[in-house]
Amino acid sequence: MKKYLLLTGVACLFTAQANAEGIKPYIGMDLGASRIEYNNKVNKLLGESHSEAFLIANLNLGVKFNQYFGLEVSSQGSSEVDLKAHGYKIGDLSYSSVGLDAVGYIPLNTKLDLFAIAGVGHYSFDIKAGKYDKWEVHEILNKTAFRAGLGTQYNINDKWSIRGMFRYHHIDNDYIDYIGEATVGVRYNF
Repeated sequence: MKKYLLLTGVACLFTAQANAEGIKPYIGMDLGASRIEYNNKVNKLLGESHSEAFLIANLNLGVKFNQYFGLEVSSQGSSEVDLKAHGYKIGDLSYSSVGLDAVGYIPLNTKLDLFAIAGVGHYSFDIKAGKYDKWEVHEILNKTAFRAGLGTQYNINDKWSIRGMFRYHHIDNDYIDYIGEATVGVRYNF
């Protein structure tokens, strides 16, 4: 318990010092949807053009250095979906990622910002395949990839913001071309 109190105290001192210098740390949570587009190798195997839709959740920690630039680290998880071929379930798929992004802001007024975000993410795709929910194959594919997005942020007050974003993830591995996502979330500024 003493360690947690000490860490909390140090965090408070850090945020107080950061705010004195004009640096604003924040924490955020986003919810949304994503779509994985498979490459031609998978589409030929399945006999049709195929994609999967997921529900996603992101946790973000960031630092806004000034009104134009910031850095953000994030962790994302997806729902699990059924993999189907010719109408039959052949497995399950889910994914997760961690990433580091640079964020450029364009203030439109005191409340509204447009932003562009770009960075790199490390993705883990959890694939289970087999028959009748008895998984014969369980494989985790990892890929580090570029990602970029655009969005808007509404600053309710000095502490709270609402943000919406569209992002493209260039996966380009043996199975997946890219991921497209749309999210809406909140930020708390320290």
